[in-house]
Amino acid sequence: MFPDRPTVVTQPKKKLAMPTHDILNPPLAICVKDACLCGNYKRIVANSGDRVIVFAWTNNRTEAIAYNPRNKTAGRISVDLLEKEDSEPFTDTTLCMTTSNESSSSLGHVNWKAGDYLRTWNREDKSHAVSEGFCSNLATGGIGRFHATCFSPRLID
Repeated sequence: MFPDRPTVVTQPKKKLAMPTHDILNPPLAICVKDACLCGNYKRIVANSGDRVIVFAWTNNRTEAIAYNPRNKTAGRISVDLLEKEDSEPFTDTTLCMTTSNESSSSLGHVNWKAGDYLRTWNREDKSHAVSEGFCSNLATGGIGRFHATCFSPRLID
C-alpha cells in the first residue's frame, strides 16, 4: 500500500492564448497585390486590384482582419498580399457601443456582448426595429455581417 500517494491527479490548467490584434482607427483602404482565394469562411476572398478595408492587424502583423466591398466577404488575409504603401483612411464607418448581447449561429455573422464596441458600415435600418449590415467587433476581432432586432447601439463617433 501507498498511504501517501494522492488518489486524484491534478494538473495546472493552461490558459488558452487569446488572439492579439492591433485595432486601426481609422481603418485603412488597401489594394490587394495578389489574389486570395481560400476555402475557409474565416478568410477573405479578393482578386488582385481589389481595395479591401483593413480593421486590424493580428498575429504579429502577419495577417489583417479585412472586408472586401466588391464581393462582401470578410475575414483574414496575409499581409504579404497587401500593397500597404498605397493605403488611405476609410472613414465611412460608425463606432457604436452595444447595449445588449447578440449571438448568431449563422456562419459569417458577428456576435457581441453588451458593452462591446462595434465599428459598423453599410448599416440599414429595416422595419420593426431590425438592423443589418457589416461590423467589426473591436473586443474579439470578429468581422462580418450582423442582423439584429432591437439593435440599439450607443453612437460613439
